[in-house]
Amino acid sequence: MLGRRPLVMGGSNRCHGRQPVFLADFRQIQSIKCVASDIGKATLQLIIEAAPQPLSIKTSSLAMAENMADLIDGYCRLENETETSIIWTPKKG
Repeated sequence: MLGRRPLVMGGSNRCHGRQPVFLADFRQIQSIKCVASDIGKATLQLIIEAAPQPLSIKTSSLAMAENMADLIDGYCRLENETETSIIWTPKKG
């Protein structure tokens, strides 16, 4: 196993002294959902163990939210040593 990795967010401009913010350990993420808005944007929602509410990340498009979901899901699979995806997709019908 590779060492534990946290999910962190940080500004791309590090010269102003901004430090990355710890959001969760990939092992704590229980599910991921992409929610499209009616104006072409989307929200990525992460359900995190012991968190009182989902972590929501607004994106400029559904494609960007889906790409982020795939990337986060991949890290979660590595950390949990599983092939099972945690991306939630609604059932059609």
